Amino acid sequence: MTITIGLIAFITSMISAFIGLAGGMTLLGLLTFFVPITTAIALHGVIQAFSNISQFFWLRKDVAWKMAAPLILGLPLGTLISFQVLKTTQMTNFSIILVSLLIFYSVLSPKRLSPLKISYPLYFFVGVGIGFFSLFAGALGPFLAPFLLRDDFSKEKIIATKAITLLFAHLLKIPAFMALGFPFQDYSSVLVTAILATFLGSYFGVKILGKMNENLFRALFKIVLIIAAIKLLASLSF
Repeated sequence: MTITIGLIAFITSMISAFIGLAGGMTLLGLLTFFVPITTAIALHGVIQAFSNISQFFWLRKDVAWKMAAPLILGLPLGTLISFQVLKTTQMTNFSIILVSLLIFYSVLSPKRLSPLKISYPLYFFVGVGIGFFSLFAGALGPFLAPFLLRDDFSKEKIIATKAITLLFAHLLKIPAFMALGFPFQDYSSVLVTAILATFLGSYFGVKILGKMNENLFRALFKIVLIIAAIKLLASLSF
């Protein structure tokens, strides 16, 4: 199991580095074949944190700090609210529908409609939202991605800004899950192997990103976003 999860972490980290999405969602989905979903979300948070560290390291010069800084500042408040809610309930259908609508708007809206842009200080509240979703859903990329799909962002800036933001989002999940009693120490060998694999995966993924055509990147990014939205809607429970 340890070797298999390490291989999965390598491949999904590489995917995340050159497409920007899909890697985290794929990792979470495949982890559920080995452990229960609640355990998968906790392990996923640690593995993705280190995957984001490696992506940030290779693309650190491309971070859009005007967006990333307020996003990061909003994360702790959202995570705290999520922690309090998680003690009494689970993720609501409303949050899934809201995120799906944001994705469909950002990808499919006609050109006459405004792109999903807000002033930089307001990204603090986006950070609160991402922090809120963090403990309910493992893969946070689809929640942030609609705000990164901007015509003034290069593919490197999209990946780098996503990486540093989600790095802090995943790091905040670790003490929250520890407070909820999750035994991370029982999975130390799995986590160490997967963490090392993510650094290698991100290295090769960034190499691919540098050679990828900008239009191809945006097309792949949008396709994966739509798939993510459909997958989220399919998870609705009534």
